[in-house]
Amino acid sequence: MKRKLSFALLFILFCSLNALSQNNQDTVFETVFNACVSMRDAAATHDTAALRQAAGMLRKCNVAKLQLRPLQEYDGTLDGHLLFDEDFADSLIADTTFMSRSESFVKSIEQDRSQRGGSSAKAVTCFAKAEKTYKYSFRASGPQKIAVVAESGGLVTLKVHVTNRDGLDERYDDQDDVWKGRPYRRVSFNLPNKANTIELEIINCSKKDISFHIISN
Repeated sequence: MKRKLSFALLFILFCSLNALSQNNQDTVFETVFNACVSMRDAAATHDTAALRQAAGMLRKCNVAKLQLRPLQEYDGTLDGHLLFDEDFADSLIADTTFMSRSESFVKSIEQDRSQRGGSSAKAVTCFAKAEKTYKYSFRASGPQKIAVVAESGGLVTLKVHVTNRDGLDERYDDQDDVWKGRPYRRVSFNLPNKANTIELEIINCSKKDISFHIISN
């Protein structure tokens, strides 16, 4: 009886710790998402106070780099476009012309972000030409939260296709304003605790080149 009770208590403890861990991941994801939306709006109006606050929120979350695999070759430069990064925001506060050097900034921080560990959120800024579609994939398991935030003036649509070797084949595509696009998109779903492939299809519905930020838990 004591042994059964011990197992029951251990199981309850495990479930509680799991729930706490998931709640923490959700909190970090929401903080990163809100910071990115705030940074987008602040950069458009050069609101230095809001930029500084958004940078502080991202710095606290210690966001790691989301390792995406492009499913086709892309060209274009991020120069002149917003990077959703705390150090970039700091530089933008000090120099309003810093956005013209976005591409070189990406290269300078790429290694640092790739080496970060233990973060509950991962993200990466990408470039999209006007009215073009971009496809990426990454591996994941368990509960998933994904968001795509376009820079100011940008409109995007998100399509998500999930598969695995056991026959899983699910779609989580946007259903609203698909052709018009929205300033940001969000989706959440649960995956089996095994290797799953998530394919993202992001459509730039804007009639101009933009940057967009992909956030994952």
